[in-house]
Amino acid sequence: GAPGVALPSAAVALPAGLAAPLRAGRPAVVGRVHGDRLLLDLRTVPEEDDATLLAAVLAVGPGERA
Repeated sequence: GAPGVALPSAAVALPAGLAAPLRAGRPAVVGRVHGDRLLLDLRTVPEEDDATLLAAVLAVGPGERA
């Protein structure tokens, strides 16, 4: 899209403390930190990679990280 044009999307919000462990994982998962939340924009994840993304999030461990 062009600058200033909103694109429809959906995001998963996780605790911002998961940003570093997700970036360090294999595969690396990179999101956008907004306040105290890490936003993973699902528009950028092909549907066939959903299970891989879920596994990466689960692999960083349970619980809230500040």
